[in-house]
Amino acid sequence: MTCYLLVTSPTMSWLSAHDACASRGDMLTVLEPVEKAKFISEHVKTNDVYQQTLYFSIGARRPQNAWNTTLPSTGPDYIWLDGQPVNYTATAPFWIAGKPNNYGATENVMALRRDESFLWEDGSENMLCGYICERPLFD
Repeated sequence: MTCYLLVTSPTMSWLSAHDACASRGDMLTVLEPVEKAKFISEHVKTNDVYQQTLYFSIGARRPQNAWNTTLPSTGPDYIWLDGQPVNYTATAPFWIAGKPNNYGATENVMALRRDESFLWEDGSENMLCGYICERPLFD
C-alpha cells in the first residue's frame, strides 16, 4: 500500500517539490503501474480542493548528471524516480495529445495539468506547481 500527500500551496519548482517530499522521507509520486495513475487521476478530478491548482509535479524527469535545460528535443526519455523508464505504451491514455514534446528544449520534468483533465505533460523545472508525494505505508 502507498500513502499520498497532495500539496496545493505553496506552489514550487519541480526540484523544490522533490526536496520537500524527500525532507519527509517521501518521493514525488511514480504513476506506474497504470492502476496507480488511474487512482491519482480520479482522486484529483473528483475533489474540489484540487481544482484551484493548475499543475501538480510528479516523479519523473529526463535523466542527466547536472540539471540542464538545454537538452535537445530528442533527448533521453523520462525516468521515474524509482529508476524505471516511463512506459509510453502503457501510459499513452494519460498524456496530453502531442506530449511529451520538450518544447523549446526546456521541458525536463513531468506534471499533471488541471485544465487538461489532469493529464500528463512535460514542462520546465521552473514551473510553479503543487505536488504529490508518496511513501510506502508498510516497509
